Amino acid sequence: MQALSAAARHCRSLPRPLPPLLPFVRRQSSPAAAAQSDFDFHRFAFAAPAFEDLATGNLSGSLSKVNNDFPVYEAGGESEGLWRRYAAELRRRGVTNIDDYERMAEVFARKRFHQATFWDKVTESSRPLFEAERTHLDQLLNIGRHTHTPTSRPDSYAKISCRSDSLIQLLIRRGRQDFHGLPTDTVTRLVTILASLGRKHIQLINDVAELVIEEAVAFSPRSLIDLLHSYAALESRDDEMLRHAARRLHPLLYVGKLTPFEKTKLARTYALLKFSHSTFFRTVAEEILGEYERLQAKIGLGQVEQQDLAVTAAPTDALFSRYSLPSYEYGCGLPSLYGLPLGSRIRKKAGKGGEEGLEGWQVEMNEGREKEVNAGLAEERRDLPEAVEGRVVEYDLGQIAIVMDAILLLRFHEWADYYRELRTVLAKRLHEPQAVEQLDPLQLAAAMNFLSTNRLVAENEDLVTAMTRRMFRLFHADLAKPFHLVFYHKGLVSWRQTPARAKNARGRTLRFFVLRKLPWLEAKEEGERFSVLERLGEHICQRVHYFTLGELSSVLRSLAYLDFGDADFYRVFVPFIKERVGDLACVDVSNVMQAFNRQRLEDRHLFYLLGKQWQAKEADFVSVKWRGKVIQGQ
Repeated sequence: MQALSAAARHCRSLPRPLPPLLPFVRRQSSPAAAAQSDFDFHRFAFAAPAFEDLATGNLSGSLSKVNNDFPVYEAGGESEGLWRRYAAELRRRGVTNIDDYERMAEVFARKRFHQATFWDKVTESSRPLFEAERTHLDQLLNIGRHTHTPTSRPDSYAKISCRSDSLIQLLIRRGRQDFHGLPTDTVTRLVTILASLGRKHIQLINDVAELVIEEAVAFSPRSLIDLLHSYAALESRDDEMLRHAARRLHPLLYVGKLTPFEKTKLARTYALLKFSHSTFFRTVAEEILGEYERLQAKIGLGQVEQQDLAVTAAPTDALFSRYSLPSYEYGCGLPSLYGLPLGSRIRKKAGKGGEEGLEGWQVEMNEGREKEVNAGLAEERRDLPEAVEGRVVEYDLGQIAIVMDAILLLRFHEWADYYRELRTVLAKRLHEPQAVEQLDPLQLAAAMNFLSTNRLVAENEDLVTAMTRRMFRLFHADLAKPFHLVFYHKGLVSWRQTPARAKNARGRTLRFFVLRKLPWLEAKEEGERFSVLERLGEHICQRVHYFTLGELSSVLRSLAYLDFGDADFYRVFVPFIKERVGDLACVDVSNVMQAFNRQRLEDRHLFYLLGKQWQAKEADFVSVKWRGKVIQGQ
């Protein structure tokens, strides 16, 4: 608490021109100049060959040595001076070849060097390379692929294109010029990169939708799923395109051509698009239930020991390596090689599998392979590799949590007959040894939403404690993004609520919620000086500029309702919010007001500005209730 209060006081004492809430910006008046002046060539002697190649104009060789010899960039760490010195030399000499630029983007992205000022300047100086006629669209797409990841936010500095509108417009223009001659995979890559950047081009989106409607069969299953997911990220739904895509994808589900990774991603995509396809979700749920029954049969037959299911906790370095893989996607995990054929049929003979052992399951799987659902897919089905020893890839715990989250978002849990069994399976698997250590940030948030929606409080206190501490560790290691943090803590606040009833003065029954005490949130972990909430608050102060205003207002409200009572923590955001009050949406205004009211904090000027912003937003629309419409004001 003392460290956080000191950090908050230090933030408030910053000069006006400097960005608030970033104490570390004052350590040098010019970080780049300071890094160069403090650069120790003897300490980084291993980097000398890279600088020599750069000085002689051999940028390709220099980048190869950087890739092999340089440590991963860490802000404030020992390698910061080395990276800033190399970036300054590279920017001074410039990049004259588009292939070298692509290689530079790949190496720097792998080393996590994401300094916004460097990328802004080097992108602007390299604009002639991008606009040259000999530069192909594939090269521009490769640069975009290397300089952002699917888990990055549109406002993240991890992408060189985040503030280069000219480069984005060039990408769109090149894509539209050659649109009808592009391979379907290239079209998908183009839309995926634009979705990751948060750039929505209406005409291009419409052209791609028409292409899917006319030639859905030309798209590979993975490419089509990625395309639908990009539309969900852009909040663009085309019902006709969805129907044609579903006709292409769903037959593949029954013959095992879709892997658990692809089905999980498709389930989340449907949830984001609010596309309620009951047959698809029933089939996936039946597969998960069938897998769990088969696992229990193996345990009963002694072929799998319960202790063998325990997972060893992965160190942070291993998580960095895993989550940094180009093919890893938060929520879905790593792509797998095999599909699960006819999951609903597998589950029907659970009893037979238990009596006859695994032979019963294998017989049913072979029957499914012989009876193709769609004769037109028989040729494709022959290309599917055979699973080792008849074993198929199973859904992991995180994928089940994402599928469950999609079911909850689409409200299938209100009527689906399979939901009760699926809820039991997920609840049991969450309590397996080291189960929490398998989950990435998005899967943790989905599991928290599952626990809060179902009011699973009894016997889950230790589970939620472990989940909360893991989420903080991931956020501290920069493996969890701000929106993961917001999603998780919103569910944690909901999980804390307990339904209650009371009689009022007139004898009527009132229904309301009471917030339970969570003492472990204020307790200190072994070897730590401060509690989880105190350390989380300090990291939010340090990384506030990575949050959007909506994310910041939501996390402030969540911490307030988790009884994080350091008044200095909330007050330090007052100047920051005042300067940006014109960008707040109505829900953001409500979140900030509820956070301050919950902590009984007063700031008359802040509340005055919030009230004016609320009125301004509400005045933009005039609601006509009796017509059931909303008419935009003039």
